Amino acid sequence: MIRGGGSCIFQITTKGSAYRYRYAGLRLFYISGDRTFLVPRYWSPGAGTLFVLQEGDGHRIEYVSGYGYRAHECP
Repeated sequence: MIRGGGSCIFQITTKGSAYRYRYAGLRLFYISGDRTFLVPRYWSPGAGTLFVLQEGDGHRIEYVSGYGYRAHECP
C-alpha cells in the first residue's frame, strides 16, 4: 500500500473492474528496465519514500500532466 507524502488511494467499486484500487498524488521519478520509480507529491531527498513498481505485478500506470488535474487528484 502506497501512503503518505501527498499521495492518496481510492477503492474502485465498479463491478467487474480488473483493478481494486487507484492511487494518485504520485510523481514519476525514474524508469529503469522493468521497474518504475515513483515518489509522493511532497517528497524530498532528505525525507520521503521512493516506491518501486515492477512490470508484470498486475498493475497499470497512467501518466497525467497538467495543473488542472493535479489540483483535484487528492482531497
